[in-house]
Amino acid sequence: MLEVFKEWFIRWKCRKEFNRIGFNNQEKPEKIKTVAIVLDEKLGIDESVFIEFASSLKVAKNKVSVLLYADKNLQLPSAKLERQRIWYDDISLFGKVETDTNEFFRKDYDLVLNYFNRSNMILKLLSLKCKGKFRVGFGNVDHRLNDLILNLETWQTKQFLEESIKYLRIIFND
Repeated sequence: MLEVFKEWFIRWKCRKEFNRIGFNNQEKPEKIKTVAIVLDEKLGIDESVFIEFASSLKVAKNKVSVLLYADKNLQLPSAKLERQRIWYDDISLFGKVETDTNEFFRKDYDLVLNYFNRSNMILKLLSLKCKGKFRVGFGNVDHRLNDLILNLETWQTKQFLEESIKYLRIIFND
């Protein structure tokens, strides 16, 4: 029964966050200097692809932050990038993030890469809580979440990142 209330509050928080950011009505940055990646741990994506992605955009490795979301709290391998992890129980009944990831959410990011494709309200809420000026994601999630939407599957990691780089260079005149 509590799970039903938790899901309802998280949906309500998402609507509230969408209203706060004005459906991506923000000013785009002149240049991409910082990147946040909201990553669904279920996908099992190796972090090294994001290091290549950042270097292609001329973003320093230390300016890339990763937020991993997992349904269960499992042991993680060592990190190649600055990352924080959040799991289902870190979200309170009222949709508040109750963990040490607050630093992640306090930072301003020029680009938020939403690397998830399931319609999960918690992943959506985590992305909305990121202070991102421009967002890139997959086509099968809520379209209001992203400024640049690529209709690819998550297993097409290389193609997704190449296409993102191509379009981001056009958008940001890089």
